Amino acid sequence: MATVGSLRSLSVAVGRISSGELQTRVPVESDNEVGDLAAAVNFMASRFEAGLAKERDLTESRREWGRSRFPRPAHAVGVHQGNAGESD
Repeated sequence: MATVGSLRSLSVAVGRISSGELQTRVPVESDNEVGDLAAAVNFMASRFEAGLAKERDLTESRREWGRSRFPRPAHAVGVHQGNAGESD
């Protein structure tokens, strides 16, 4: 019945990975098709995790580039200076 337990572990891990827990890994406990599948799931999860990290790095680099090329003017932050404190 080790195969049933291995499949349950694999199923739980795949559910976690699909919900965004990309750091999840499956123990490879056998040298058969179930073990091969567990290793493949681990490889897939590590590729997803690496791809997401790369995407985050690229997004942050683009933001930094945009901030350096197009800084926000000082008057764009806060209350419009021409109307501050005026009353009718």
